[in-house]
Amino acid sequence: MGNAASDGSTSAASIFDAAQTSALDKIVSEQSYMMSDSVWVTFFTLDQPLLDMPPATLQQFFRPYAHNFARNTVRSGNFRMLIRHVTRSVRYLSPPRHHADTIVTTTTTVLATESFHVINVLCVVRHFIKHFIEHNCDVVSLIATEGNTTSSSTDNDIVVDFIDALLLFDAPTNGGNPFRKALATLADRDESSMVAHSLPFSHVVAVLGRNIHIELHATLLYHALLLNPSFRDALCRPVLPLLEAIYMHTLSPPRLYTLLAVLLHLSENPLVVQTLHQAQDHQTWYQERYLCDLSAASVGVLVLCRVLKANLSVLHDSLVQSMAMALLWNVMQFAKNLHPTATQSLVKLLAHAAKKEQLLRPSPDEAAAYLATARDLLLCIQLGCTPRLLPANAQLVLSFDVLNGLAMHPSEALRDDIAMVLGTVAYCRAMVDQGDDEGDGDDDGRMHDLTMEQVLERIQGGCKALAHSDDDVLEDIDFDDLDDHLEQFQQDDFIKEALAKGVDLRQYAQQIDRELREVEMESITQYVAKSADIVDLYNQVQSCDDILARMQEMLLGFQADLGGISDEIRNLQNESIGMNVKLRNRREAEEKLRLFLDQVYIPPTLIEGIDDGDVNDAYISYLMILHSKLAYAKLSQAAPTSLGIVPATAKAVQQVDGDLEKLKLRACAQ
Repeated sequence: MGNAASDGSTSAASIFDAAQTSALDKIVSEQSYMMSDSVWVTFFTLDQPLLDMPPATLQQFFRPYAHNFARNTVRSGNFRMLIRHVTRSVRYLSPPRHHADTIVTTTTTVLATESFHVINVLCVVRHFIKHFIEHNCDVVSLIATEGNTTSSSTDNDIVVDFIDALLLFDAPTNGGNPFRKALATLADRDESSMVAHSLPFSHVVAVLGRNIHIELHATLLYHALLLNPSFRDALCRPVLPLLEAIYMHTLSPPRLYTLLAVLLHLSENPLVVQTLHQAQDHQTWYQERYLCDLSAASVGVLVLCRVLKANLSVLHDSLVQSMAMALLWNVMQFAKNLHPTATQSLVKLLAHAAKKEQLLRPSPDEAAAYLATARDLLLCIQLGCTPRLLPANAQLVLSFDVLNGLAMHPSEALRDDIAMVLGTVAYCRAMVDQGDDEGDGDDDGRMHDLTMEQVLERIQGGCKALAHSDDDVLEDIDFDDLDDHLEQFQQDDFIKEALAKGVDLRQYAQQIDRELREVEMESITQYVAKSADIVDLYNQVQSCDDILARMQEMLLGFQADLGGISDEIRNLQNESIGMNVKLRNRREAEEKLRLFLDQVYIPPTLIEGIDDGDVNDAYISYLMILHSKLAYAKLSQAAPTSLGIVPATAKAVQQVDGDLEKLKLRACAQ
């Protein structure tokens, strides 16, 4: 069974009574016991004060049980059943649930309704888990194991429920939740190795980050961030795994809530957000397109824009909307060197929201969500357009052509939000248009088109000047370095050539202005000539955009339907596994019952052979069969084929005992 004798070690004196010891032996064995089996009721009535016993005694007693449990639960799945019963009992003790016990017991069976029973069972579970960890067992896998199956499912709902029950329940006494206190007071061993109650937070983050897509890891990280401020402040780089998990579970609201909440807590730390803007390698899990030199903040903007668009089209969840927008706001407060694709995704999402709001304007209730999203996005974009941040995000201005269509929006609040952004765009365009920098003119006096680098350079220069404009107004003008600057400008090749030729700069500027006007008028003439084609092309692009938007909504809905089908298939698999276990148990019981009946059943051929048969070799074989049945009927202890029942006391044996004696007398008479 499950005691120490089964593996050859010395058995410690039992600290339980006979019934509880027998129940523990059954639980740690290979035999599966369903949730409703009486063995659990017996085990959950532990009255012994385990916490008052010496730890060495408990460890010595539980060691062989834990060793066999780790080996046998892979087949029986009893450890999973134990954790489920413990979780129900812990939640039952929480005062809000305790006052509504009639509701709880109508849906689930709670075995331990007294605190000392639950404490004793938790003590046993603690020793089991401690032994599993010491012997490098995967505790999560042991809890998730449902029995004799080759399934590699990573479903860990039982583990999540157990952790939630321990951390979130309210103790029935005034002492508070000890598990919550332990997590809240956990210290960082990376900072001080002398603290007893501590863990290396860097290792914890590494373990949780590798599997953050698993609900258990996200739940633990959320609890640690919520209850332990020092843990939150020590983290800087678990964000990319979180972003990957959000990317993978965009259409799974329950999982998405936890992931967004964890990331939102992290983004409240300015150090974490600033770290996000460092350059990273390409993230293989982001499948929309291949992007190089992408910061974690840019990945975050792309993922959050994807979540917001999916929420507007499919989920329609206000909680997802508020958390995702708050995350975007936190990221944009320290925006630096955002990738052009990230800035374009922001502006495209704004254009999508504005377009949908315009289409739904006859239905104000439906259009309100898109209008609110557009306003929130404008506020986030305004953060990136401030003089403090725009020099590091000059490429943001290049995506703002869509804002011109919103300048005359009927909503006065939206027009006020967009006014500052449009003012910044106009200022940057003026910075690009002014000045005659190096390379802007050829030897024949003609201007060529500016490169992207030159445009960004001029925007950055204007932004830096704008950032310091408030300080410059208050300072006195200093002409001390004017001569040095003039001498430095005279060294420029273009200025040196113009001075050598005696070019009149005023006339040259007028000539350039005339040429620009001629080019502008020529461009306008060509535009007017092709206006019909341009309008037709614009209408076709708009039509294609509408079709693609509808296809995207259909595909997102199809993806959500596939997720529901996947859950149904998983439920069918679980039911099939349960039916296989029941079938195996019934076959084993049938085989043992057949062997028992073979020993007590008297066939007619045996009766006829002894009563009427001649005394020969066949008669001798009949006598041997009769002797075997008589000996089996008189056994005073359980035999391997007796189903654990003493044959001498079995009702079936007592019924045929008289017939066996008659046959015995008849054989003696022969």
